[in-house]
Amino acid sequence: MQYVITRERGIVQRKIVILIAQLALARKVIVTDPYEVPPTSVAALAALALALGATYSLMRDDRMGATDGPHPPASEGRPS
Repeated sequence: MQYVITRERGIVQRKIVILIAQLALARKVIVTDPYEVPPTSVAALAALALALGATYSLMRDDRMGATDGPHPPASEGRPS
């Protein structure tokens, strides 16, 4: 039981870290003038935003899948 509690706490802490990184990145994008920085920097910010978004969504999907329980196997063939 203690393992489950600490595991959930770790998941919440990881999600908070990802959200704070997304907020910091959003601030950086707002402050940065795209006409004064090299295009590679803009591309790097875009790639980082995509990576953080994908990481957060994967963590969310993993968490939601864990609460749904096992899914019944799909029936093969047509119903009779």
